[in-house]
Amino acid sequence: MGCSSNYNNQNEPADLRTIQAANQLAHLLESTMEYRHFLHLTEKIYSDTQAGPLLHQLSTMQSGYFQSFNEKTIADIQEKLETMPLMQEYKVAEQQVFALFRGVDQIISQEAGLPFAENAISSGFG
Repeated sequence: MGCSSNYNNQNEPADLRTIQAANQLAHLLESTMEYRHFLHLTEKIYSDTQAGPLLHQLSTMQSGYFQSFNEKTIADIQEKLETMPLMQEYKVAEQQVFALFRGVDQIISQEAGLPFAENAISSGFG
């Protein structure tokens, strides 16, 4: 199950080829409709006069800086956000882009013979 790649210039070190291939993959992902739509909606929700302040408030509460908020307050804000059409559209776009990323991870994992994304995260040792 070795890695196969269309990009294979033997005159360059393997590390450089790998980095260049990863950069090409990143550019390909950035150019997808799913990714562009997701970024557009991300910008849109944070600049929205209703969703933006609620998202900021939720983020602040979840960070733990303000212990005076309870779980009900957080749940109420999340419920308000979930009923907004813009947030519903964002959630669909988020699911689509995550599915794209999972698909890419699955292909890389299959070719590499090990779970790629899982191994890209530090184990916490060291």
